[in-house]
Amino acid sequence: MVKRFLGLLFPLVALGMLIGQDSAALGQEGKGLKAGQALPGLFYPYVLNGPKKDRYRCLVNDKAVGTFVLVFIQGNVVPEPLPKFLASLQAQLRAFEKTPGQPSSAIVIFINPDLQSVVKDDTKREAAVKAINAVVDGSSFVVQGPDNKPREVLVLGLDDPGDVKDYSLDPGNLATLVLCDNLQVKGIKAVSADKGSLEGLEAAFKELVELAARKK
Repeated sequence: MVKRFLGLLFPLVALGMLIGQDSAALGQEGKGLKAGQALPGLFYPYVLNGPKKDRYRCLVNDKAVGTFVLVFIQGNVVPEPLPKFLASLQAQLRAFEKTPGQPSSAIVIFINPDLQSVVKDDTKREAAVKAINAVVDGSSFVVQGPDNKPREVLVLGLDDPGDVKDYSLDPGNLATLVLCDNLQVKGIKAVSADKGSLEGLEAAFKELVELAARKK
């Protein structure tokens, strides 16, 4: 009986250590996004597309290995140039699928200031989701991978400002783009509201691509 108990205990302890390591990888360097440091914490958006749609999930944990772009879109209205930018972003990310050191996927999080809690504010959450879906086709960002399984080039989520408070996002920015590698911040580009054009968003992503190329 003791041997059986120990046989069950050791795998559980090992699993706990792995989970602890994943959590410890985030938020150990102080609050706020800082190049050269770990992402400042976990957050659980409401997922808008892909296999995890309509669930709350810590999407950054799905990207624990590899290079990706984390995009925060701030405001209670979907920016007019965003659909074209996301389509352009997807095309560029797919082109990087076989380029080491370059991002081949992105997490796009809509931060809606009207939401006190994305979990509890059902009416406001549903209204925000409807507004996003009216102009952004999330299903178009899920493609067939080489293993014939769905691959989310862009996974979209909705969250409230409080859930990402450790990221210290400037409310005056339209978007914040973060180049991440193994959950480490490699570069940050903010797009202010007055520069929130398609060209401004694409220029910010281009700078991150150039940064990734220099860091190979």
